[in-house]
Amino acid sequence: MPALHCIIYIACTGVLFFFLGRILPRNLINADNPLLRVRPWEQKLFTLLRLPAWQNKVPDMSRIFKKLMPPKKLEGNPSNETLLTMIKEACVAEIIHTLLCLTGLWCLKLWPGLWGVVVTLVYILIGNFPFILIQRYNRPRMMKLAERKRAVSEKRFVSEAHRGVLILSANTGEGHNACAKAIKEVYDRNGEPCDIIDGLSFYSLTVSKIVSWTHTFMYRYMPGFFAWAYGASEKKRTAGNFATFFAKRAAEHLYAFLLDRDYDTLIFVHVFPALLAAAMKEEFDALGIKSCFVATDHTCSPTVELSNADRYFIPDAMYTDEFVKGNITRDRIVASGIPVRSAFYTHTDRATARAKFGIPENARHLLVMGGSMGCKSVIRVVDRLAFHLKPDQYVTIICGNNKKLEKKLGKRFSVLKRVRVLGFVSDVSTLMDSADLYLTKPGGLSTTESAVKGLPMVLIDTVAACERYNMLYYTMQFAAVTAKENHELANLCRRMLDTPAWTQRMRESCLSLPRNNAAAIIRDTMNALKSGEANA
Repeated sequence: MPALHCIIYIACTGVLFFFLGRILPRNLINADNPLLRVRPWEQKLFTLLRLPAWQNKVPDMSRIFKKLMPPKKLEGNPSNETLLTMIKEACVAEIIHTLLCLTGLWCLKLWPGLWGVVVTLVYILIGNFPFILIQRYNRPRMMKLAERKRAVSEKRFVSEAHRGVLILSANTGEGHNACAKAIKEVYDRNGEPCDIIDGLSFYSLTVSKIVSWTHTFMYRYMPGFFAWAYGASEKKRTAGNFATFFAKRAAEHLYAFLLDRDYDTLIFVHVFPALLAAAMKEEFDALGIKSCFVATDHTCSPTVELSNADRYFIPDAMYTDEFVKGNITRDRIVASGIPVRSAFYTHTDRATARAKFGIPENARHLLVMGGSMGCKSVIRVVDRLAFHLKPDQYVTIICGNNKKLEKKLGKRFSVLKRVRVLGFVSDVSTLMDSADLYLTKPGGLSTTESAVKGLPMVLIDTVAACERYNMLYYTMQFAAVTAKENHELANLCRRMLDTPAWTQRMRESCLSLPRNNAAAIIRDTMNALKSGEANA
């Protein structure tokens, strides 16, 4: 019988306190009350208990009694009034569950002994305590959002409510990070706060490292599979569904991160963080933050149409129709070019540049890069070329972050004094000024940097995928040449080094291309959008 007494008691107190919660005067509720105020140390507890992962899986009475209780889940774009109501409801829910915990101790009286202790603990720790934690986790977030919305309504949006720009990149090659740094450079120069964060880290740092390693491994050792996967994603929408599914898993982490910081602009230089922010908008609220996507390749990449940004900055106006076909409206598209650092818009005279890197002034200089991840095909071409150089021809190979490749090539070409192997070089701009020709893979950033510098390119179609569109763009503009086989590429390099008139014509073609300072255009456009000078 003690068990039945406990069940009846728990049921009766549950019904009683449910109606007490409904009739409790809301004007008496104050979320800033010391008993309801959430302490900073509690955030560590929420993280330790992995509360965000399971909070939506517990029963919610507001879903069961929709006519009696307002919703407690933050969805869509709630008004400030709705938020204030939800904050008070969260306070009421915490109060009621706290009282139920206290009254639940009476079960020890109704059922003395071990089983009474077990029932009481289960009732308190499983039946009530998790709901208290959920209210204390969500309420501060709703209060911050309400404050943001109040600031917007009082037209203090730009000057007080939000400050700063957040650029979300991805650890899938240095090109995206280089683009992010170029944009940040412009904001820094104008004294505007700007941060760069790896968008993949909103899953976890472990996930970011795994994705980065997998991407690098496939790029270096499985380029055929890499190209196949990209091609498949272009043809099938399933890739977008897959990416969106995973983006939704991390959307709440991004939302919580933004609630705690004063950002008014989000800039995506990779499609994943763009999808992550789109999922956040769908599940939660845009927080009044303007966003934009910056294309780093000469194409509209798969899943970009799902990103739902306010502006899309594309490499060239010729791709506008392609983005429009991807469900991006024309009014959101800006032909800015691909952002590169300001150093590439400056020019160091050839004699000075060559003196810095030890290249004779009258020599013909071939610069070789395989990207930050290195490139086997680039090295195969150099192999066919290096041992047939003429006395006035020099080759500089940049291995980037690939230390293993740098060591390997250093040994291979150690007997050739006119072939130098370098690791990561910070002053690439001056190095380009010293070169007559550039052998590289067609990455979006590396080709843009070369074109801005007026440096002719020999492009190696190593991975295809999105990079083949960059190659097509520059070969069509006579700023680059390419060939299918390694020995053909080596012959091209040799012939071009022997023909200064050829490289000079290509240099002029490079310099005739649009040389917009894309980073400055992005900053000016987004600042105008925030201040209302452009149609939002």
